[in-house]
Amino acid sequence: PAGVVESPISIAVHGTWSRLVKDRWYAPESGLHRLIRTESSVTELYTGEDYFRWSGAYREDDRERASAELLEWQRARGRIRVAFSHSHGGNVVLGAIDRGLEVSLLVLMHTPVLPRRPESWQRVRERVGRTLVMRSRGDPVVIADGLRTGSTPRPDASVLPHREIVAHWADVAAWFDHGLFVREQTWRDYRVAREVDYELGGLPVPRS
Repeated sequence: PAGVVESPISIAVHGTWSRLVKDRWYAPESGLHRLIRTESSVTELYTGEDYFRWSGAYREDDRERASAELLEWQRARGRIRVAFSHSHGGNVVLGAIDRGLEVSLLVLMHTPVLPRRPESWQRVRERVGRTLVMRSRGDPVVIADGLRTGSTPRPDASVLPHREIVAHWADVAAWFDHGLFVREQTWRDYRVAREVDYELGGLPVPRS
């Protein structure tokens, strides 16, 4: 109805081979999902049974299809305030942003950032308020993907400005753990929810 302000939602998008696993960090019933809703300002993290999933296959076609499906999913449910994404789920979200999705805060966790054309990065910059990268220092999954696809552990700052969070070098898990930042305990130990709120400070909610 005219004059009604639609409430925003936030989303969590899983990565490759994570559609059916025991520890589904992205599912509403998971400990991390609850922690984000209760210990950060992202109380609107989507909890419906129809939360977004994609095939999780390690194929470009599947990621492209998932990006299109995410944009369609979003248009039926509401504007996106925060998009949390792990591994190639981050590329699914970036693909949806390239297609028209607007996001106040994009959180890339252990994402091997795939190459994109300059015009694609320009569209992403225009539709993302701020980007937060969380990663481990020598993530073997991200390194292996880079050898195969030319991806990088973080976006080039010239094409997508971002802030980066890397666990302290003295923490062994900070070096080779591809799942470090999708674990509830990591968020508790490092008070990651506070970092998310810091990035959200003053960011407007997208219009679309």
